[in-house]
Amino acid sequence: MSILIFASGYSLWQWLGPKPNGSAAAGGPMGGKMQGPPPRPVITTTLKPSGGSQTINVTGQVEASDSTTLRSQVSGTVQALRVKEGDRVGRGEVIAVLDSTDQQLALAQAKARLEEAKRDLAELKQGTRTEVIAQRRAAVSAANARETDARDNLRRIQGLVKQGALADRALIEAQASIDTAVSHRLAAAASLAEAEAGPRADEIAAEQAKVEAQQAAVNQASVAADRARIIATSSGIVNKRTVNVGDYVRSADPVLELVDNTSVDVLLQIPENLASQVQPGLSVKLTSRAIPGWSRTATVDALMPTTSSSSRRRPARIRLSNPPAGLLPGTRSAPVSP
Repeated sequence: MSILIFASGYSLWQWLGPKPNGSAAAGGPMGGKMQGPPPRPVITTTLKPSGGSQTINVTGQVEASDSTTLRSQVSGTVQALRVKEGDRVGRGEVIAVLDSTDQQLALAQAKARLEEAKRDLAELKQGTRTEVIAQRRAAVSAANARETDARDNLRRIQGLVKQGALADRALIEAQASIDTAVSHRLAAAASLAEAEAGPRADEIAAEQAKVEAQQAAVNQASVAADRARIIATSSGIVNKRTVNVGDYVRSADPVLELVDNTSVDVLLQIPENLASQVQPGLSVKLTSRAIPGWSRTATVDALMPTTSSSSRRRPARIRLSNPPAGLLPGTRSAPVSP
């Protein structure tokens, strides 16, 4: 028993059972009527008597075995589109460019902050400058002098209080002046010691962390700027373009669809009463009336696990690598010659 399937203009011939001796008997009408007509029929179904050959004409469609929807990863206005529908593109090719003014500004700001953080780190590692140390030493000397003056003033006031020339309140104020002078001297001495000792390891580590954080911000801003250029992630043919120059797109909005042109899937709609005879691995011969003289031997790759409740047909898939030019991915049916 043989099966001949026309799918989108393609015929499929395969011996499914023992070949009868001699010529096949003349075909009569089909013993049982199919439930529901196949979608977009090419030719009516004809079955030959049992024990002979069986010819089945069904519809199918040609689909790309793989398709990719390219989406914008940032928001912006489309400045340029470098491809149109039907163009062939390669992996890594720039297909569209968005306005990147905001992204470039953010990148420039991030770079400026990074340079500032690097300068701060470099200065910290070099230690305190000589002139700064000299200034802090002078501050210590001045604080010592103020403390000495405050103590001399306290002794003078103590004598006047004993003589009754000043009230006891003057002693309290003089002692407070000494306490303030001592506090200033200690702070100046600590500042000088810190300058002379140089930066601590934890200070350097903290400043280094700031530099690394700013570098990460630059990297992130650079990625955002680069994403204003939409790049093909795979090779293929532009099947559909969804934007035009001047359109505003948001992040994740589709820009175009690429289909793989190195292989196609032929999807056949097998009547459910014959589906059990069509299994993965079944060898078939494909021909097309749209491509005279062309034929291809292929195998059924998969039989879908469900049957359509409306057409009572079960899809079978055939994968064709390097299809001829007439088998364009994305078309629903192949052209049929009159």
